[in-house]
Amino acid sequence: MTKELDFPFWAMYRETVLYLASTFFFVFLLYTKFVTLKKRWHRNLPPRPPSLPILGHLHLMKEPLHRTLQNLSIQYGPILSLSFGSRNVLLISSPSLLEECFKKNDIVFANRPRLLVGKLLNYNYTTIGAAPYGPHWRNLRRVASLEILSTNRLSMFLNIRQEEVKFLVRNLFEASSSGRFSSEVEMRSRLSELSFNVIIRMIAGKRYFGEEVEDLEEAKRFHDVIREISEVHGASYPGDFLPILQWFDFLGLKKKMLKLQETSDAFMQGLIEEHRKRKEEGRTKTMIDTMLSLQESEPGSYSDEIIKGLILTMLLAGTDTAAVTIEWAMSLLLNHPKVLEKAKAEIENCIGPYQLVDESDLHKLPYLQNITDETLRLYPPAPLLVPYESSDNCVIGPYCVPRGTMLLVNAWAIHRDPKLWEDPTSFRPERFEGSDVGGAYKLMPFGLGRRACPGSGLASRVVGLTLASLIQCFEWERTGKEEVDMNEGVGITMPKAIPLKAIAASPKSFNKNDILFANRPQILVSKHQNYNSTTIGASNYGHHWRNLRRLAALEIFSTNRLNMFLSIRQEKVRHLLKNLFGISHNNFPKVEMKSRISELFFNIIMRMKRYIRPGSISYQKLTSYHISQYRYISSNKARRFRDTVKEVFEASGALEPSDFLPFLRWIDFQGWEKRLIALYIKGGMNCCRV
Repeated sequence: MTKELDFPFWAMYRETVLYLASTFFFVFLLYTKFVTLKKRWHRNLPPRPPSLPILGHLHLMKEPLHRTLQNLSIQYGPILSLSFGSRNVLLISSPSLLEECFKKNDIVFANRPRLLVGKLLNYNYTTIGAAPYGPHWRNLRRVASLEILSTNRLSMFLNIRQEEVKFLVRNLFEASSSGRFSSEVEMRSRLSELSFNVIIRMIAGKRYFGEEVEDLEEAKRFHDVIREISEVHGASYPGDFLPILQWFDFLGLKKKMLKLQETSDAFMQGLIEEHRKRKEEGRTKTMIDTMLSLQESEPGSYSDEIIKGLILTMLLAGTDTAAVTIEWAMSLLLNHPKVLEKAKAEIENCIGPYQLVDESDLHKLPYLQNITDETLRLYPPAPLLVPYESSDNCVIGPYCVPRGTMLLVNAWAIHRDPKLWEDPTSFRPERFEGSDVGGAYKLMPFGLGRRACPGSGLASRVVGLTLASLIQCFEWERTGKEEVDMNEGVGITMPKAIPLKAIAASPKSFNKNDILFANRPQILVSKHQNYNSTTIGASNYGHHWRNLRRLAALEIFSTNRLNMFLSIRQEKVRHLLKNLFGISHNNFPKVEMKSRISELFFNIIMRMKRYIRPGSISYQKLTSYHISQYRYISSNKARRFRDTVKEVFEASGALEPSDFLPFLRWIDFQGWEKRLIALYIKGGMNCCRV
């Protein structure tokens, strides 16, 4: 009976049962295979130091973090697998392994880890520094590279950088002139203000420090907010690594981030609204103006939050990087005075002693660039590059890297690796004199891969111009016999532990009232003999005089020009010696020297003019013979010209009573003014012929 009842049931559901059983078995096999592969994958992770449950390796992390991680790499190898709580971390300090990360797996490592600071202070991961790799990030990168930090844009803002460097030099000059000869100056605040002003003027077109500040209180509050945000970016939030702690906020860091976000957002929204109202004014186009123009055409892609995110990123990335690098460079130069002397000599030889260095001159100063590169090697502004995160499983070297792993690149360790650099801890700018000494994966102060800093060009310009100007304009000394302290402080950009103080001595050619006494008195001889006081010797200090001075320094008396005229000086000195030898050959007679030396200098100057103005009349045409070595002097034209120059010179040294008693000018008892006018006509005619 039972068999008869069971048989129809089995016949009816047999296929269904077999199907379910086979499906279950197949799923079980897949699951087993997946678990096995996962175990094998994780068994092939990079070397891993001993860790603690839950904490992982967090207990090993001590400040400064780059030194702690360097010690771990020395002990366990150039690639390490770490656990920061629940987060997997890959630590790399090898150029060859980095090349695999950012060439073979560049898209995999083109993301940033999702940390709380990215959510609260980076507009929910929408800024260029925190956004995940994708269309939105690529668009932000394109805007930053083409519309804000392109070569053309940086050239547009050249005057901003030049003005801010001049403000710094003037400030230091005033500080150094407060004492009798020199004064101790604190550099960190001045360099920070310089960098902040350069960036904020590019962004919003106004200064927040020094002269021409519209609202000092607002400027101070805004700068303090940006400084606090920078400090928060460098801090570690425990909840990022131990998610359970996100519910407690023991340290109050989350609360602080929310408050900073509210304050900074209000400031930046105010800047945007200010530019909206002043849109029609004919001002230099700032970054905000550019972004508002893009917003009109594509409002969805360029919301106010996106614009504020770009402003914040520019301020955070641009302010500290340049200031910290310059401070480290000056500290190194003060500890290595021979390098400082060599850099100063290079600037004087290439630029000259009477012209301030300009940004366009930087390519002529290779040793200065070597100093910058060596500073960035020893003290990179980001000793640990901003973290990356893998978006997929990948293989680096022989090891497997799971998806979602945070990548830390220890630039500090690579920059000081004795396998890559000879004598790595020494300051030797000469090491960069070869071509491509650094290499892409040996020197990485501005990051690597698709996430490399797009503002490296701006930073290089600011650092180069500022450093060159400081070296050129002042004599620098340490405040005491001890070397400048070179310990690193705490912060994402690795500032100095002790702010730099140094003695900035003004060169002897400067004094406290240099510009006040840069004019000439307006006297009668200046009017008639100096073309109405327009010559370089008689004109007042101003744009015209500076232009004449520049022409004289660059086109006539520069090192290159003087080298061009070397043969003239040698030839004329030989002529003088030959003449004296011919005269003294006979019984040692007395020789009158004044006229001969005068003729020597006059001939040198007149020979030089044919090279300065190639199209003018040659000196052979001015003289009358071509055989005698003294044909110029024996020429009647030459004598008349020399006599005229002599008279003008004598007139310039004479006193005219009417210069001190103006009413005598109406009388002209001695006919002095009449004589000056006649000399002016005669001298002018001779100059026209020449």
